[in-house]
Amino acid sequence: MDYKSIVIVLLIVFVVIMYFYHISSLKRTRKNVSHMLEAIDNRDFTFRFITKWRRSPDAILNASLNRIVEVVGDINSEIRQREQYFERVINVVDTGILVIDKRDFILQSNEAIFHLLNMKVLTHMEQLSRVDPELPAKLRSLSIGDRFIVPVSTGNGKHSLSVQVTNTILKGQKVRVFVFNDIQRELDNKEVESWERLSRVLTHEIMNSVTPLTSLADTLISKGVAATPDVEQGLLTISRTGKGLIEFVENYRKFAHVPKPNPSLFYVRPFLQQMCDLAEHQVPDSSIIIDLSVEPQDLLVYADEGLISRVVINILKNALQAVESIGDMGKVMVSAICNAEEQVVITISNNGPMIPAEEEEQIFVPFFTTKPNGSGIGLSLSRRIMKESNGELSLHTDRKKGITSFVLLFS
Repeated sequence: MDYKSIVIVLLIVFVVIMYFYHISSLKRTRKNVSHMLEAIDNRDFTFRFITKWRRSPDAILNASLNRIVEVVGDINSEIRQREQYFERVINVVDTGILVIDKRDFILQSNEAIFHLLNMKVLTHMEQLSRVDPELPAKLRSLSIGDRFIVPVSTGNGKHSLSVQVTNTILKGQKVRVFVFNDIQRELDNKEVESWERLSRVLTHEIMNSVTPLTSLADTLISKGVAATPDVEQGLLTISRTGKGLIEFVENYRKFAHVPKPNPSLFYVRPFLQQMCDLAEHQVPDSSIIIDLSVEPQDLLVYADEGLISRVVINILKNALQAVESIGDMGKVMVSAICNAEEQVVITISNNGPMIPAEEEEQIFVPFFTTKPNGSGIGLSLSRRIMKESNGELSLHTDRKKGITSFVLLFS
């Protein structure tokens, strides 16, 4: 074999070797890329290829693949951090959120919706029928821009929820996002504003008109200028009626002019103990002992102690009077706790005669009273004080156990 033949054979061998080397290298590359994609698909961003021989082509390729894994891992970590951030934000807001797919399954919800609807688990829209049998149908018929109000009873009383909807795309599928807002505070504030406006009108019109008439009638009676007994009786009637109207307006003033709270921290147990002792002395004929429970013992609340004392003492007096009719069987219970939302909750309960169901909605309306000599100001004024203190006062009745409770919630 001559020299040229040998060279040609060697070249052919070299070409064959290089061919199979590149085929093998390509297979290894495809295998590595496949492993990389599988690792990324399984969210395994710790996966790395060997780069021991840095100068070899395989090592250079492996280093590049490792870099791709690192970059994708960083992007995934950033996305997860954003998701966790937005999830925290959604769970902090007071607005309830439900994300529901076209099959009515609940894909996402936040903590507020469970609190607003007084439910622990939500996986399907039909579960909302526990709140209102017609609620699922109402939600299905709701269009963008529409809104309806749904009443809800929760552990913190009765609420009115405003419900709205919007549509969006989530993971390639069309979903509906329902937003629930508690508007009960807004409704209550509107009610208070209405009473305030009425109070100002009454104060101006009645006080300016009736006070001179009452004063004049008293003056004429004291001077004995009445010509006949009928005239004297008429003057007495004018005087009594005028004084009654003035007292009526004064009660309105109490309701409308609540002092601005001056909050401070104070211990709940000694405060409630003092209120219980005071209430027992204000109802001297009652033999009922008030049962007091505070957990934890060093529970603190941030509020105006003077204003809150007016609320507590008024409710305690009502409770003691309510159980008078059942004698030694009567019980008045006062408890204070810190709930899961870190809110202080004071509950004043009694087992006296229940408030009629038709009167429950009116119990906080100014001048509504079931007592013969009651003014109807106590509870409405107490709720007003709690609202001025950024708190809530609500009525809870357990008709099965025969327990009536007033709950003071301090946010």
